[in-house]
Amino acid sequence: MGYNSFKWDPDLVDPADDNFYLWNVNMTLRRYFGKARFRPFINFGPGLYAPRLGTPRPGFKAGLGIDIQISDRVYFELGSDYHHMFLKEDDLFYLFTEKKYFFHAHGGIVIRLK
Repeated sequence: MGYNSFKWDPDLVDPADDNFYLWNVNMTLRRYFGKARFRPFINFGPGLYAPRLGTPRPGFKAGLGIDIQISDRVYFELGSDYHHMFLKEDDLFYLFTEKKYFFHAHGGIVIRLK
């Protein structure tokens, strides 16, 4: 699940209300390479993107990253994902941001349950 915030085009909306966000939920398949302490990966999966205004739309994400093992179950993760939404030209998100896609960078601690 993700939360993403965008700036609106000031020519299209009131500049005082420039917070435009969307939530996304993706089912992601991930392929790891190697079994060493540093584990690069690629991922891909379909998702649903629900903007603050407008209709939820389907889409997908694809990305890459690396997991760095800290202990048997704890990893530090860095990655970046490309998200693409299947929007219609009259969707509010597209009208206000002129975007059908975005990039997202992420990092954090992953605890694997065994």
